[in-house]
Amino acid sequence: HVEDVFLFCGTPEACSSNDIKFHLVDENNNVTESGSGLLIASRSALEGATGTVCDDGFTTQTARLICREMGFSCALGWYAGNNFEDLQSRYNIMLDDVVCGPD
Repeated sequence: HVEDVFLFCGTPEACSSNDIKFHLVDENNNVTESGSGLLIASRSALEGATGTVCDDGFTTQTARLICREMGFSCALGWYAGNNFEDLQSRYNIMLDDVVCGPD
């Protein structure tokens, strides 16, 4: 999990429709709308299936697209790490080798 993605998204002031939904959690595994936290992916088609997103192939463009998908205006930055190691170890990696196109 040392390559799990942490994401920082921005509101309008700060800066797809598919079966995968994203949200951010804090160190206590609480969903946060603060715009920063551990990025969690879930598949609506697989009820209850959630996991982290690995940074392999993850780019600033990917961060922008996911932030927009979650209702934020932009991505302010992202990094990979295991800052919430105990929490991260409870999740499987759901998405790896993430590559997003320009739109």
